[in-house]
Amino acid sequence: MSLRIALYLALAGCAVETGSREDRIVSILADDNYEWTLRDPELVALKLMKMQRGPYQWLRGTAALFWQDVTERGGERSATGFGDARSSRVLLIGDAHLENVGTFRASDGTMFVDWNDFD
Repeated sequence: MSLRIALYLALAGCAVETGSREDRIVSILADDNYEWTLRDPELVALKLMKMQRGPYQWLRGTAALFWQDVTERGGERSATGFGDARSSRVLLIGDAHLENVGTFRASDGTMFVDWNDFD
């Protein structure tokens, strides 16, 4: 549970605006990075720091947020620190190919097959 709280606090530094959109961003990114935080919290912290450098890095790290926004009904999205409501509707494409799939062993010995390029 303390990892989840630390992740929420780290993600709070990435948000720009206040209100329900900020809460949504933090919640989606925390949920999306939760498993990675359990595996390698330092790597997730590095990812979150890189995401704060600019719009390109932010977009690379927010595929889960993009997916939630695209699949839910609604009109214009709230403005962000990197644009306005109109630019928040820009589509991006993921990087899914076999070289980005790997195996991982959890601390309890459980093996996982998952994406290893999680930005």
